[in-house]
Amino acid sequence: MIHPFKKLLTAASLLVVGAVTHTAHAAAYTYEFKTFFDTSTTDNLVDTKTLNYSVASLQISDTAGGVVLTLTQNVNPFPALTSAGTFIEALWLNTAAGTAAGQSGVALTSPSGYVAAGFSQDAGYNYKWNLDFQSNAFAEGQSAVVQLTGAGITADSIVAAKAPIMLDLANVGGVYGSAANSHVHFVVGKAVAAVPEPVTAMLMSLGVFAMVGLKRRRH
Repeated sequence: MIHPFKKLLTAASLLVVGAVTHTAHAAAYTYEFKTFFDTSTTDNLVDTKTLNYSVASLQISDTAGGVVLTLTQNVNPFPALTSAGTFIEALWLNTAAGTAAGQSGVALTSPSGYVAAGFSQDAGYNYKWNLDFQSNAFAEGQSAVVQLTGAGITADSIVAAKAPIMLDLANVGGVYGSAANSHVHFVVGKAVAAVPEPVTAMLMSLGVFAMVGLKRRRH
């Protein structure tokens, strides 16, 4: 006859293993865009400046066959060229080859997708993915949800890429833009891993409690 406590331990352990396995294969990260290449300096392809606020945020989550990207332009005080405010024009990142499709919010436009030959941006960073959004459409307070699908496309692979994810912000003004060139490029900071769901955290705690209890009983 199996002791009730051992039954509880077994059940809890299986649940914890399942929860850990699930979270290990369904990574999620959040990025903030605060650092930009300062066009007011003599070497704007290298010189950067970091704000004390974020102009945009990006969530990357694993899904079946790829990842889902949720990009939001925050309502922010960054100088704009016109009263319409700033617009997100493009997002550049690296991961394996695949296809991109807009799911909701601001739509993608041509030539969005994977670029096998790659392309360079500020500071010599090289990218394989170009996600273009409709011009003058991605305004402050708006979001876009995009899915990248393909073998090897994961949230972890994007986070591990050498080149930081880069954002093209348009219609910028002040000392950073003019009618001739109103674009500034932002790069992300360190990725923040998503906190486990409450149910997952509870199951992991239950498993730890059960294992500690078993250890004590053995002594």
